[in-house]
Amino acid sequence: MSWPPNSPDLNPMEHMWDVMERQLRAQTPPCPNISTLHDLFLDIWYNLSPVMY
Repeated sequence: MSWPPNSPDLNPMEHMWDVMERQLRAQTPPCPNISTLHDLFLDIWYNLSPVMY
């Protein structure tokens, strides 16, 4: 069985982006502007648990 050199399944950052995307999409109502989105993104980023990965 061949093993791909850059498998996204083995990259922990890919899993973090997935978690962040799910949390961003769960926001109700959606962010009205880029500044609010940026603040929300940073809030989610800083509250990610390092134990998850």
